Amino acid sequence: MSSIRILIVDDSSFMRTAISSMLRGNEGIEVVGTATNGREGADKARLLKPDLITMDIEMPVMTGLEALKEIMATNPTPVIMISTLTTEGAQATVEALSLGAADFIPKITTSSQQSINLFKQELLGKIRALTSSRALGARFRPASTPPATPSSEQPSSPAADPDRRLTLQERIQRRLNDPAFRPGTSAQRTTRPAAPAQSTQSRVQPAKPRPAPSYFRIVVLGVSTGGPLALQHVLPLLPADLPVPMLIVQHMPAHFTKSLADRLNSLSPAEISEAKNGDILAPGKVYIAPGGQHMTIGRDRRTIHITPEPSTTLHKPSVDVTVDSVVDTFGGNALGIIMTGMGRDGATALKKLHQGGGYILAQDEETSVVYGMPRAVIDEGTADEIHALDDLAGAIATCLGTHTVAPRK
Repeated sequence: MSSIRILIVDDSSFMRTAISSMLRGNEGIEVVGTATNGREGADKARLLKPDLITMDIEMPVMTGLEALKEIMATNPTPVIMISTLTTEGAQATVEALSLGAADFIPKITTSSQQSINLFKQELLGKIRALTSSRALGARFRPASTPPATPSSEQPSSPAADPDRRLTLQERIQRRLNDPAFRPGTSAQRTTRPAAPAQSTQSRVQPAKPRPAPSYFRIVVLGVSTGGPLALQHVLPLLPADLPVPMLIVQHMPAHFTKSLADRLNSLSPAEISEAKNGDILAPGKVYIAPGGQHMTIGRDRRTIHITPEPSTTLHKPSVDVTVDSVVDTFGGNALGIIMTGMGRDGATALKKLHQGGGYILAQDEETSVVYGMPRAVIDEGTADEIHALDDLAGAIATCLGTHTVAPRK
């Protein structure tokens, strides 16, 4: 079995040494090079062709964002950004994720052994999750030309230029720009089934008819790794007059969710904001749970509560906590959506929602950066429909009895 080949790009000698030491000695991982600035990093990415790159943001000669753009344009490679836990760092990180970075990890802020161990554990987990994902492998191989219409079940034909390697963002944008594309027509199918023994299409069938749009009182969506870019290709297609409020739980630290909400709001017709304690649910508004806190709904079915409790959850915010609250207040009159991410946060509560009459959409494997969260829901038999990322907005709009809109230029 070949090793996972890592390139480390950071202008800090301490960080280059620390990350190299953390990775060396781990079975199946090889550090193939280091770089001291973005220019050197982009050049070494082209020459060494690593399986994954760790990338600092603030560097001399060429910043991490500039290097990321060049890498994604010339030699697409999974990149984990190393980010500072500041407002400025959060804004830059969200921009990096929107440009195609696969994930990020907060920079070590102290030299304590505990901080180093936590950083190492998180870094190793993300490296293994990203490099073992079939979807990410497809994302960084030469892309196939999308089908002429989303209703086609046939594999797509080879690209005109087989050596041109497109990022997931480019593939989605090509699909959206196709005049033959009509979002939402691929309901209750997978875009490309896996081998029969693994096919989610063969294992998951709609358990019930899609409810009438008037059935839904709220939408709740959970997402993690790969989420910022995925949300950027869903939310801008939803109209400003959504008939119900929408709650989003994206796994992120504090500061980062505010930057994410601001960016998505600038791209979308619907009003998107980081949720605040006391916000009142309203149709057409999208509320993103703040990093480091949970988002729940009051018994009045109107008021958002932001709370640190429960403090024992693996993730904060937690998809399970928010969905549980939705079930407690709205029963089964909710549309649940699970998208790309590591782990299984959301699987337990979405199963409860489904059993109570809720309807569940899941992102497919091919377009998930990491398939963990959708897979967990699908394995539970909870997903009523499975969609490629570029079909999700249409499916959401159809469920709610509304329409998609053209993305802003």
